[in-house]
Formats: sequence, structure tokens, C-alpha cells
Amino acid sequence: MIRRIVICTSYLPYDDRDPPPIMEVEDLVNFCKTKSWDLLVECDSNSHHSVWGSSDVNPSGESLLEYLMTTELQLLNRGSQPTFRNNVREEVIDITLCTSSIVHKIKGWRVSGETSLSDNCHILFMLSEGAIHAISYRDPKATNLYRSELTIDIEGISQHKFRDQDEIESSVTFLHRSIISSYEKSCPLKVKKEYTFQ
Repeated sequence: MIRRIVICTSYLPYDDRDPPPIMEVEDLVNFCKTKSWDLLVECDSNSHHSVWGSSDVNPSGESLLEYLMTTELQLLNRGSQPTFRNNVREEVIDITLCTSSIVHKIKGWRVSGETSLSDNCHILFMLSEGAIHAISYRDPKATNLYRSELTIDIEGISQHKFRDQDEIESSVTFLHRSIISSYEKSCPLKVKKEYTFQ
């Protein structure tokens, strides 16, 4: 049986007022669960917890771990080699998560010793051969109608005078949806068949 695997990266801001995870991650986890799709997440969590090898535990780490315990996501991190390094400190803040049904397909999780072009180190792992037969993706370079699609969508709210906070919030929600739908219309999904990770 062929199952769909959603692969994503996520950044959890260190200065967010709300505890992690961000709403988009929760929505994606819930969406994949309702569709019975597998999920693989590489996450710059900016959260510290000894469970994933950090040197200490901070409130955002506690909050993130509490959330993960309510999901079917499994932590793939191994050891305590820092995933973040700068001149001042180093720490484990990047985590890799996946649904339990594909844990056995992911091999050799490790932090690369190679220099990266950021403070975050490269995370390496392999999906076992045959785990992926086709990948759906969007090519942002092929996006050429985005502005015109978005302009048509938001024409009504650009001239609107807002009377209260509810109108502002509903317009923000509408704008958010318009940005996504305009992107999806102007940059349709493509499928690459028989793609296998080595």
C-alpha cells in the first residue's frame, strides 16, 4: 500500500509570546492525521529540553514536549551533539519528528560536522530505499501570475474602511487565505515520479 508522506521544515520563533508549537505546525499535524498521511518535520524549535539533547530545559521546551506527547510524532534526534553553534554558545535546538508509521524507514539521523552557512548545523538522515515513489512540489521560480491573482482577490478590501477590530481580524484572515490561494493558483503542484532518497 502506498502512503503519502508530507515533508516540511518549520521555524519556531524564539521570541514568540505564545508557547510552541506555532499554529501552522499544529494545523499541519491535524490535517495529516485526518487524511491518514505520514509526516516528517525538520524543526528549528529554539526550545531546550534534555529529551532531545539540550544542556538544559526552558519553558518553551517544556511546552513543546507537552504538545508532542499529545501527538503521534516520534523524535528522531540521537545524542547531544549541538545543532546550533555561534561564537557565544552551542546548543541542541533543532529537532526532527515523524509519524510513528515511518520511523523504521528513516536511517542514520545525525548532525553533520561540515560547516554550514548559518548558525544551524546540517541534519542528515536517509529514507530507506523505496520509501518515496513520487514527490509533489511547487516551483516558485515558475510563479508568474501571483501578483495579478492576488490583486484580483484583495481588490475589495484595499478600499475598505474598517469600523472595528472584528472587521480588521476578518480582513486579515481573508488576506492570509488570498495570499495562499493566489500562490497555489499561480504555482500549481508538480509531480516528480519514481524519486527515491539515497
